[in-house]
Amino acid sequence: MDPLIHPTTNEGASDMQSERIFQREDGRWYFRIRGNTSMGPYSSHREASESMNRYVASCRRQSEMSFTWPRWLHVRHFARRVNEAQTPAPKAQKA
Repeated sequence: MDPLIHPTTNEGASDMQSERIFQREDGRWYFRIRGNTSMGPYSSHREASESMNRYVASCRRQSEMSFTWPRWLHVRHFARRVNEAQTPAPKAQKA
């Protein structure tokens, strides 16, 4: 059986994919992403599946490219530390 024609026959990791791709009453195909948001419409299950795979690949590329600096290396944190070191402490006033 062709898994794209019969998506419910998929096993293993494909089960998640078959649950994400669905057909509405209008006969068009959609796929679901996080937040229960639907992407589509697509004219066929195959088109929805290919589009979902491109979407997932795009998300993976984006997450691989994003790099977060440790807070102590962040420019703002470093500038604040430099300013604190250069600013003299206020003198105690005599009463």
